[in-house]
Amino acid sequence: MYRLLSSIFLLVTLGVALPEMGLAQTKKTFDKKEKGRTVQTPYISQSEYHSISVRDSLTSSKSTSRNSVIFQDLLSVSSLDEVARLLGQPEDIDRNVFPDGKRFIATLHYEGMMLKYIQRKEGRVRLNTMELRSPRWSISVGGTVLRSGMGVEQLSPQVQASIDSDTFLGEKSVDGVGTIRIASPEKTSKKGQQTTKDRAQLTIHVNRETSTVKVVRFHRIV
Repeated sequence: MYRLLSSIFLLVTLGVALPEMGLAQTKKTFDKKEKGRTVQTPYISQSEYHSISVRDSLTSSKSTSRNSVIFQDLLSVSSLDEVARLLGQPEDIDRNVFPDGKRFIATLHYEGMMLKYIQRKEGRVRLNTMELRSPRWSISVGGTVLRSGMGVEQLSPQVQASIDSDTFLGEKSVDGVGTIRIASPEKTSKKGQQTTKDRAQLTIHVNRETSTVKVVRFHRIV
């Protein structure tokens, strides 16, 4: 034990960084103009974006749905039937059809998770929003995990610093939101990292009184 403590003391003294435990999500940031001021905005790379996975902690070995799904599979489905094959049948589907009869907005409700898909005129469905509201569901980004119920202190300092009071969900249990942008596949400009054209982003909605994450949300413009 004495040798171990001595070794740790020596590493710290020499300025060698020890691995941080329990910090979830990105430490990368770029400068962004917001409300007339420059803020440090956390982001993840395209490779991290493409490797995101969604996990259901309650999926049994007898279930026809998968325990873990690559998020890009949910983004690239061509029908709601494909979503059901990936995640299992939803508990309920709310479908609002546009007057032209070709477009619709479908909200799929699972226990603790919601997905909203929009079908465009060409017939393709696209994921618009996903919300995780239960510890049952989690997403993994770059080897770290985000889920409802986790402590705010488990977020990286950069994500914690991005938490703002403008939560936009309109729920009493939520009084802050942190944002993680998705980097564009295009080259970085001189002014900073560019985000995707569909403005895809992850938002972490928190209760600052209890210091817990209440909702993990993905959203993009479709």
